[in-house]
Amino acid sequence: MLLLRPLSIVAAVLVLYALTPVNAGPAAVAAVLTSLASLGFLLWVMARQTRRIIRHPEPGLAAIEALTLLGTLFVLSFSLTYVALSASDPASFSQPVDKVAGIYLSMTIMSTVGFGDIVAVSDVARMTVVVQMIANLVLLALVVQLITGVARWARTQRSLAAEDAATPDAD
Repeated sequence: MLLLRPLSIVAAVLVLYALTPVNAGPAAVAAVLTSLASLGFLLWVMARQTRRIIRHPEPGLAAIEALTLLGTLFVLSFSLTYVALSASDPASFSQPVDKVAGIYLSMTIMSTVGFGDIVAVSDVARMTVVVQMIANLVLLALVVQLITGVARWARTQRSLAAEDAATPDAD
């Protein structure tokens, strides 16, 4: 039961990803606009999830769900960027990148495996991959720390409030 909600979150986000239209335009514009829109959405979701963790009766569970959602959105954000780049300029990568290949590419970059079967060829694609590499470090270092820190803080606040409620007033 503990995994049902995070798995449902991933499934729902994947359905939305599959239904998201990708418009071709100039490659650099496609990459920048898709990345900025994705980043803005990711920051908005992170802010909402932080508030949710603080208010949730089980902050640890809410943090797991938030990290699941944010991690999935992060991967899919870059996936959409790679798909948009490939649609805009098919020579951006060593082979065409559709939505499935976009997830695959984003995950191989995020996990630092880098199989090499899909390779960024154009300068715009290479710089986008570099941006994801840097963002991976930020995600791991800051976002995970933020979400787990908020969950610990919320749990501590609940414990303190429970102790205060259990302590009789000494009037």
